[in-house]
Amino acid sequence: MLLEDDLSAAEEIIEYLELDGYTVIHADSMKKFNELLRKHVVDLFLLDRILPDGNGLEEAKALRKKSDVGIILLTGKSGEMDRVIGLEIGADDYITKPYSSHELSARISGVLRRTKGVTYSCNQPAVRQPISTKVKFSDWILDLNSRELADPEGKKVHLTAGEFNLLKAFVHAPQRVLSRDYLLDNVYGRDTDGYDRSIDGFVSRLRSKLVNQGSKSLIKSVRNAGYVFTAKID
Repeated sequence: MLLEDDLSAAEEIIEYLELDGYTVIHADSMKKFNELLRKHVVDLFLLDRILPDGNGLEEAKALRKKSDVGIILLTGKSGEMDRVIGLEIGADDYITKPYSSHELSARISGVLRRTKGVTYSCNQPAVRQPISTKVKFSDWILDLNSRELADPEGKKVHLTAGEFNLLKAFVHAPQRVLSRDYLLDNVYGRDTDGYDRSIDGFVSRLRSKLVNQGSKSLIKSVRNAGYVFTAKID
């Protein structure tokens, strides 16, 4: 489903994606979007960030609360902070205008591979089922199905989408040095600029949440190399 109020841009996207084998449902307003959403099963959402009657970021946030369906944000903003905000609220990818049709197709294919056939409908939203459900480390429990983290006392700790992806990358490769580029690829779900240091902010925020009664940090910085998740996985 494409949410795009620029009709010329929407026509180009639809024409290319239909040639690529996709069926595209188009809405040029939030009102139309909600009408169509009640009638169709959707494999992936392409959401314009700013609309006359709504905000694609808010819609992405609402969709992510209900389902793990693929979400790509389309925007004219190029700032790093806009990208981080979009990804932290749950979008799988973020593409800045202008972009080529080949790039858009590649991003869509990448997201669909990761979501593995998850679809969304108002009647029965579906959530991707990971291979493993719960991961335990240092008395913490990370539920990969519900995307929830519980501290040693059993209290829920809120994680943004980016923080969850980062922690998942760490628990899948404990006690190993992971480079910033590797972690960025896991947080954003695609190749990133090698000079992008936003991962340091993600790590800092996650590290501050993985604190329990003065215990040592579970994430160690390795100078000029990256980070290590020091906990053992039970």
